[in-house]
Amino acid sequence: MANLDSRVTLVLDGSYGLRAAEDAKRGPVWLVKSSKNTEAATALWQKQEMRDDYITVFDSINESAEDACLGIISDIDLHHPNLLELTVIGVTLTPRIRSVIGKGIFRATKDGFVLCRIDEAPTH
Repeated sequence: MANLDSRVTLVLDGSYGLRAAEDAKRGPVWLVKSSKNTEAATALWQKQEMRDDYITVFDSINESAEDACLGIISDIDLHHPNLLELTVIGVTLTPRIRSVIGKGIFRATKDGFVLCRIDEAPTH
């Protein structure tokens, strides 16, 4: 069974709201701060159906979703060093994102993209 911290969802859609509850069942969710997302995070924290750290609301000073994605990715990596799958919602995959985020297999989705990082542990 995969470590729950190995699957993270990054939401750059300010109207995502309570849809984050389903994502949080698979692993941590990082929500861009908005009134709807903050309200949803508060409701999910109060339900206490998951670890408190599975919903993070972050403030983005970036104007574009692409810049917000690139601005928060290092924090996500810092907090989730075992990250193998990153689902990004609210921004399309661009060549810039692909080059900055790093190695892995990218798959576009209707809401954004998924990055599956290759486990670089040496094999013996």
